[in-house]
Amino acid sequence: MPGLTFRFFASAVAVVSLLLSQQAISQDAPQKVSIELKSIRSELISRTDSRELPSVSVGVVRNGVDVWRESFGFASIEQNITATPDTVYAVGSLSKSMTGTAVFKLVEEGKIDLRSPIAKYLRSIRLRTFVQPKNDYKVLHLLNMAAGVPHYWRYCYVDSGELDRCAKANLKAASFSAFEPGSYHLYSNLSFGLAAQMIADVSGKPFSRFIRESIFRPSGMNRTFTHRDEIPKAVVIARPYKRDGKPAPDFQFEPAGGGGFYSSVNDLLRYGLIHLGESGSGDPVLQRRTLDMNHTVNRGLPHRYYANGWGVLPLGEFGISLLSNGAIEGAAATLLVLPKEKVVVVVLVNKTVGNDVTDDLAFRIAGAILPGYKERLDGLFAELGPEFADKEFLGMSTLEGDWKGSVHFGKKRLPVDFRIRGSEIFIKFDRAEFVKVEKLRITNSTISGTVTAPLLGKSEHGMAIADLIIRLERDRLTGFVSFETLKPRPELLLAYYLSAKRAER
Repeated sequence: MPGLTFRFFASAVAVVSLLLSQQAISQDAPQKVSIELKSIRSELISRTDSRELPSVSVGVVRNGVDVWRESFGFASIEQNITATPDTVYAVGSLSKSMTGTAVFKLVEEGKIDLRSPIAKYLRSIRLRTFVQPKNDYKVLHLLNMAAGVPHYWRYCYVDSGELDRCAKANLKAASFSAFEPGSYHLYSNLSFGLAAQMIADVSGKPFSRFIRESIFRPSGMNRTFTHRDEIPKAVVIARPYKRDGKPAPDFQFEPAGGGGFYSSVNDLLRYGLIHLGESGSGDPVLQRRTLDMNHTVNRGLPHRYYANGWGVLPLGEFGISLLSNGAIEGAAATLLVLPKEKVVVVVLVNKTVGNDVTDDLAFRIAGAILPGYKERLDGLFAELGPEFADKEFLGMSTLEGDWKGSVHFGKKRLPVDFRIRGSEIFIKFDRAEFVKVEKLRITNSTISGTVTAPLLGKSEHGMAIADLIIRLERDRLTGFVSFETLKPRPELLLAYYLSAKRAER
């Protein structure tokens, strides 16, 4: 589309939006709040007019009353389709809190016990456990990403015509635990992908049907979908745009329960109200005691600010802030729920920008409504920074030496060797040469790094850049190596379990 045409059309939309601003930002808001929100609003008009962001959709509710609900820019620049609060966006890892909410619905019904083994409920996929017996891995470990399950993702592109086959590929191979349960918080889409499958196995219904019937439909969420191919043609989907502003191909992200959902501002405000214990009509979707469990950090687990798909931020007089966000190719989303203040904030963007953009907007919007909130939040983040920052690996005396073991590649076990000398780690796969592991970092006794090597023998992956995560558990190194396929567009991140014992001298 010619730039002049775009600027004219965008300016026209901006003028209309200005005319509607009295409705977009509630006049019941105090004057200072209204002024601060209008300042953010002007910024969003500028950022979408300039094409920095194709579109931004925002929504704010306090005490069950709209404060602000509006969209800026284009759901599709090429087709001149403007965004609205009903426009559906990919929401990435915001999906995790929704999957967790569905698990808690089954907890409320007495069908799942959080302290029971995962294996009791996950029946159609076996979670392989290499470090401890399978019954030591509990549901609460899975929901808090403390079950040692590695990160995994796959983009299934619409133009491939193989969404169903793609969704099922590699899932069994990826389903294993590399660490002791409860020993390490390992960010993992697959943890919630397995939780979604557990829901299907326990309920006897496909996951998408269960969550639609038990969570979405009762709360009026008619524009929230677990899979792209469920979305009716009449529903406007925000076209994804890459970081450089060019359109990204349409896709379904797997595992859906960990990052594949689509939703709108209007629906996510309704979802936030569920977690305030409110409902549009009829009984609340979840009882208060269930919500309290869902929002409470388990003190026996390694991350003291994470619970069941939510970041849980204690903010003194403001109570806790529940943060659910996601960043994916062509989209970013942030949902902020403040139970004590009865506030819900939603920000959605259809561009690869990461959560820096959507989180910042959501936090500033909350700060405009609640004086002192943003300062309290910034103080917490400054305090937590050193706690969660990884450090350069400078060596560990307990690791010094040579280690020999194997990597589980499908049904095969291929040799893997480590040579650890001070702050340097070298690794050798199968019959290849030793290569140095680069960018070594350490956090909570867990070491990460990257390696470029001919991986896993004569596999289909050939030369690749892989991520390595290992830790010493008892008398052996245990962990995994994961690779991302090197293709023009993101397709797959898949991990393989590895372990090694100290070589005999």
